[in-house]
Parts: sequence; C-alpha cells; structure tokens
Amino acid sequence: MPLRNFCRGVVRIKAERYSEFMPTQDVLRKSPLFNGWKESDLSTLEEFSKSRGLSAGETLFHEGEEADSFYIIVSGTMQVKKNTRNGNEEALTTLGTGTFFGELSMFHKETATEKRSATAHAMETSKLLEVPYQDFETFLEKSPDAARHFYKNIAIHLASRIRQTSEDLAGLRALKLRHF
Repeated sequence: MPLRNFCRGVVRIKAERYSEFMPTQDVLRKSPLFNGWKESDLSTLEEFSKSRGLSAGETLFHEGEEADSFYIIVSGTMQVKKNTRNGNEEALTTLGTGTFFGELSMFHKETATEKRSATAHAMETSKLLEVPYQDFETFLEKSPDAARHFYKNIAIHLASRIRQTSEDLAGLRALKLRHF
C-alpha cells in the first residue's frame, strides 16, 4: 500500500479511534487532571505508572476491594457501576480516553487501605495507565508545582461532579413528586 493511501486512511479514522495511535504522554498532556504540568513531570508520572490492558467485558476491580491506585484511560471505554441496596448493579458513568477514575480512595484514608466504592469494567479493549497512590503522593511531595496544579485540577473536577450530582438529585426529587 502506498504511503499516501495509508495516510489518507489514518486521517479518516474517527476521533474516538485516534487514541489508539496516540502516545501515552499525549493522553496525559490532554487530560484535565494534569493541566499545567511540565513535560518532565508528565514523563516522571509515566515512568512510575504501569500500563494495563483489558479485554472487552473484563473487570478491573470490584466494589469493596482494596484500593491502592487510580487509572487514566489511554484508549478504550470503561464503565463504572455501583451495587444498589436491592442487590442490583447500576451504571454510574461510562468513561473514555483521557479520563480518570479510582482517585476517590486516595483522598479518603481512614485506614491504611481504602475500599473501592464501585466496580469498573472494560466496555471494549482498553489500555489504562495505573498510577499507584503511594508513588504518586511521593512524587507530589517532591514536586510542589505539579502538586499545586494537581490539587487545583482535582478540586475543579470534584466540584463539577458535585454540581452534576446536585442537578441529578433535584431532577429525581422533581420526578418523584410528580408520581405521588
């Protein structure tokens, strides 16, 4: 196949499939979690993180398991589910390339090891970057500029989640009032 035809094929690839060709550091650079980080900090993060591959349908972790790392999606799609009081699983969200999950346990340390608050599984073949909490916290202690950006970015993200949860809850309350 001539190079020109190959390049045309690559250009036609849908945006969501582009991530299959995107280097891990490009995904980190585009993630809002690492907005403002220096290239050297992104390289260090990539060095102490582990690459994880998952097949479609494979579970990464279950609700209640011990948590010691968070994840960044390099390519693919992950779904996060929560067990309900009646024993069913309810999908909370579906996440794609550049997004992160599993970070909550890093901030909630009443015990030496925190438990996962939900289950995560791959919706399709996925590549993840696993970031161990201990290594990440050690890195942030040594890199105050990266730490400042990280905590600002995570605060923005968590505030957005709270806002969305409040809107969802208000909508559910309004719906419940209409049915009674």
